[in-house]
Amino acid sequence: MTILKQLVTKANLILPSIDKKVSTLDSLVSLFKEIKCKDLKIDKPLTLNKPIGNGKNVFYYPLVENEKFTLAVFAFPPNTCIPTHDHPQMTVLSKVLYGSISCDSFDWIDNISNVKKQGKAIYTGTNILNSNDEKVKITLPNENNIHRFQSGNEHCAVLDLLYPPYDSNFYRSCTYYRSTSINGSIVDLVPYYPDFNCEGDSSNKELNDLHIELSKLK
Repeated sequence: MTILKQLVTKANLILPSIDKKVSTLDSLVSLFKEIKCKDLKIDKPLTLNKPIGNGKNVFYYPLVENEKFTLAVFAFPPNTCIPTHDHPQMTVLSKVLYGSISCDSFDWIDNISNVKKQGKAIYTGTNILNSNDEKVKITLPNENNIHRFQSGNEHCAVLDLLYPPYDSNFYRSCTYYRSTSINGSIVDLVPYYPDFNCEGDSSNKELNDLHIELSKLK
């Protein structure tokens, strides 16, 4: 069984029954961190022939989308940003497949419900993730739950596993934020609609075939 099939089979089996502490994610993280471009049949940047330069388009390639989790590739042209956004009541595993990316993270202050949509947040740091270090970034419901991705001067792709998936019926819609004031590490985050597009791309046959194959697993 391929590493991708192992990951999807394991995720289908244990999500969403496990709790959202890092210690309980070990079995998923150990598989997730081993996934390489060759496992996805990627041999060149996915955005090589896409419009670049405006920093406003990221391309989305779904691998699995079900009621338990989403597994997908986000491909960034050079110098492109996914604006600051949240993952309400969600856990996310992120891994860079090729290139490198900068991730600024924030947490709400005094957020008990994990569904807060406006107010003061604390900047928790910036991580540089690249394909060489095999690092898995873990986003938890109450830890580094708000973040911003920015690619550098080269093409980049990030593999994400999100659980449970975004679903507005369960108050898990994605909200984008801008900072209205900054006081040291404390920022005021206000929802807005950015000039940004996460564009679904069905032009890659290999990833389309993987989507069909992996979606059949239970």
